[in-house]
Amino acid sequence: MSRVDVIVDDDTKEIYVNEINTIPGSLSFYLWEATGIPFDKLMDRLVQLALKRKREQGMKTVSYDQNIFSLGGGVKGAKGVKSKG
Repeated sequence: MSRVDVIVDDDTKEIYVNEINTIPGSLSFYLWEATGIPFDKLMDRLVQLALKRKREQGMKTVSYDQNIFSLGGGVKGAKGVKSKG
């Protein structure tokens, strides 16, 4: 799917192609109607999927099975911590 922008010279009536723009994802409604999914239902489904993805991303957590501070190295170079020597 694409949209073509043209310029028409009024004097010569010549037509010049100015720019060709693709339509991302080809979400033209008539392409989906052949699958039995009306355009409004397709849009509803896409919004539902986007919301679900956003919820799932927000639920990601990181947990550790051990005390990460005991793994060595401590807090070297941290502000406010006195060095041992």
